[in-house]
Amino acid sequence: MSVLEPARDPTPIAGVPRGNGVAEDPAPHLARLCALVLMFGAGLLTVVNSEFSQLRSVNVDALRTTGLVTMLAALVVWKLPWATRSRQMSIAVLVASIVALVGTDRWHHYSQNDAAIAVYPIFFVLIIAYAGLTQRRGTAAAVACLSGVALAWLLRDGGHSAAAWQCVAVTVPAAAILGEVVCWAYGHALRLARLDEQRRVALEALVTGSSRLQHALTAEETEAIIVGTANQMFGGRETRLELAPATAEDAPSQDVGYDPATCELRIPLCGQAGILGAVTTVVEIPDSFLFEVARLYSHHVGTRLEQLRVINALTDAATRDALTGIDNRRGAQAQLAFLEGGDAVFILDLDHFKAINDSLGHQTGDQVLADFGDYLRSATRPADAVARYGGEEFLVICRQVTPDIAAAIASRLLDGWRSRRPVVTFSVGYAMHESESPPEVTVEHADMALYEAKREGRDQARAYVPWHPTATSSHS
Repeated sequence: MSVLEPARDPTPIAGVPRGNGVAEDPAPHLARLCALVLMFGAGLLTVVNSEFSQLRSVNVDALRTTGLVTMLAALVVWKLPWATRSRQMSIAVLVASIVALVGTDRWHHYSQNDAAIAVYPIFFVLIIAYAGLTQRRGTAAAVACLSGVALAWLLRDGGHSAAAWQCVAVTVPAAAILGEVVCWAYGHALRLARLDEQRRVALEALVTGSSRLQHALTAEETEAIIVGTANQMFGGRETRLELAPATAEDAPSQDVGYDPATCELRIPLCGQAGILGAVTTVVEIPDSFLFEVARLYSHHVGTRLEQLRVINALTDAATRDALTGIDNRRGAQAQLAFLEGGDAVFILDLDHFKAINDSLGHQTGDQVLADFGDYLRSATRPADAVARYGGEEFLVICRQVTPDIAAAIASRLLDGWRSRRPVVTFSVGYAMHESESPPEVTVEHADMALYEAKREGRDQARAYVPWHPTATSSHS
């Protein structure tokens, strides 16, 4: 079983988060804009009222000044830190508005005018509606209670005792209901908008992940893309990929499942041949859309994973020697393409191998080849390359070694094989690769060294030694 667990992505992408009966935090820009409109509009109406209305028993200059100061205060409010403290700023605006209405009336005495019975309730209704738009459920009702007390005090102080309680009894409950409806409706609209956005992102993540899978080259990259796509789509935690075992009875279920006890969403990866594995992630309670998206993910990712397995199998068959299990000549050519200066190329050839086939049979000969391939694979480093180059000839590439280390490797390979008391020995020739030389030249040099080892009696190693003719000079 293969398991890959990437870093947790805490941002949910699909599904509705569990609510607590409160409206979502409003966007800071919207809360700030509403505060600006509320205060600037109130100030502007106050100035207009002071200029064009017949106001008896009112200090018009004070009323006009109050309006201008309110308009200036609105501009100051715009500069407050709404991005980080949206709710706190909204509460400050609510409290300041109520205090300003009550406090400034002691200066301009607008409550003594008959129009106060109509104007003040409108202001308080706007304040309560703003509370519903920017605060949690229940806040508008609380602000309505506070506003009712303030409104009653203003009207009674202005000499409207007879109409004060009637005005409060009608205005405050209606405003409280309005504020709570605004709070619920706006919160619901925010959740729906967020849900639509999350669903769009989930579908885009599926399309992007499927496209990236088409370009995956390794199993590790494939697993990382599969798990990363699941994280983006479902916003879960502890996401992991489990490849299905070979036995069918241990394969995961064929449909998407959710376990409420562990909050785990399990998504099988379905291909045409069956279940290839499953992705498991811990998520909030999923909705029907999330299940449908999970099924799309199961189909698309499972199909692509199955295609990648087929491609890898075909690629492996094209570069793998069926008898020995190591690379074949095509695989060797691919490894030679990455030769660097300081790499050593060894060519090994089993001595008198034809005699083994003739005397002991081809089945024994095949077993010798398989054993020799296993031996070379176990006697070299994981970073080195081992291939059957053709017939009884093998190629080994040791990365980044010195000539002395290359000689020690050749000697160690010979001694290790001899210790097994094999039915056949081998000869080896090797050459050091130079960065300016093509790989074919290095292979040719190693082959020349192998020929020298054969000529010298076999069961030995020879290094390629470049011949540098010595210049001679003649004297007349």
